[in-house]
Amino acid sequence: ITRFSLPGGVSVRFSKKVLSFTQEARENTYELNEQYINIPGETIYGGWQITTKVLDTTSLDIERLKQVKSNTAEWLDLSLVCGKIRVRQRRDGDRFIPFGGYEQKVGKFLTAASIPEQLRRRVILFEDEKKIVWVAPVRVCNQTRITSETRNILEIAIKPAEESELAS
Repeated sequence: ITRFSLPGGVSVRFSKKVLSFTQEARENTYELNEQYINIPGETIYGGWQITTKVLDTTSLDIERLKQVKSNTAEWLDLSLVCGKIRVRQRRDGDRFIPFGGYEQKVGKFLTAASIPEQLRRRVILFEDEKKIVWVAPVRVCNQTRITSETRNILEIAIKPAEESELAS
C-alpha cells in the first residue's frame, strides 16, 4: 500500500493494482489573513462561502422569518455595527460577549458550550471596528442582537465553499 497527499487536500492511495483518490477534510491549519466581507454580496474566505444581505424590517414578518432562518446564518442589527466587517481566524486572547451572556474568552466559551474539537478548529470570527460580532457558526454577539427597535438586519450566512469557487 502506497499513500501520499496532493495539494488541495487530495489523498492518493495505491493498493493491489487499484489507484484511489479521496478528498481529505479541510481544516484551518494554516494562517489566513483577515479580510473585509462584501455587504451585500459574497466573499470566499478559506473553506467558507460567505453571503450577506440587508433586510428592511418594515416590510418583513420577522417572527415568520425566524422560523426558516438557517442555523448557519446569523442576524445583526446593522445600526449597532461599527464600520466595516471583516472575517478572520481565532487568535489567543480573543474576547466577546455572546448572546445572553457576559464577556469571556472565545476559547473558554467554545469549551464551556461543549462545542466539538473539530468544529472549534473551523470556527471563524466576524468583527467590526470595535468588537467580535459573530463566532461563526456558533454564537452571535449580544451587543449587535436584533430587537423590536431594529430597522435594518444584516444577515450573514456561511457554508462550505465549492471547489470551483476556491480555485477562482
